[in-house]
Amino acid sequence: CVSTKAIPITVNPFKSAKIINKAILNNNYCEDDKAIYQLDVKLPQEGVFNGALSASGAFVPFTTGSGIKKLYYTTPAPCGDQDSMTVNINPKPIVNINLQDGNLCIPVTLKVNASSNPNTGFYKWKYNNGKDSVASQNADINYQTVYLLGGINDISLDLFGCLP
Repeated sequence: CVSTKAIPITVNPFKSAKIINKAILNNNYCEDDKAIYQLDVKLPQEGVFNGALSASGAFVPFTTGSGIKKLYYTTPAPCGDQDSMTVNINPKPIVNINLQDGNLCIPVTLKVNASSNPNTGFYKWKYNNGKDSVASQNADINYQTVYLLGGINDISLDLFGCLP
């Protein structure tokens, strides 16, 4: 006597959730960045995007807000998978300029210093004697110049970059 029983089995394929452009995307962004960044995933795209992402896998730092954000892509069960990456969205810096000496008589060496919050990024002093400073990255944002002629002079500081 022989008895046989057969049952069907289903072997499902693995559904990779690999974010393929992780290495291309920057991990640091500025809060005022209005560009649209798209996560690219391994095809076929069967999963869903979560975290600070739109349904299509895009994120815009300007609408996301500052802070450390986790971006997820998850493929469905059975045999689902998840991949993620972390991005840091830096707050827009606020710059303050302080004049170190308010008594200005010709000839004068003008000294000003500035601070930013957060203290990151590149800065460039601009002044109306035809010269701008070289853009540099430095926590000590100080400026000094000599004025030999009287008059009204504008001095400004541009802070740009939002670097970590």
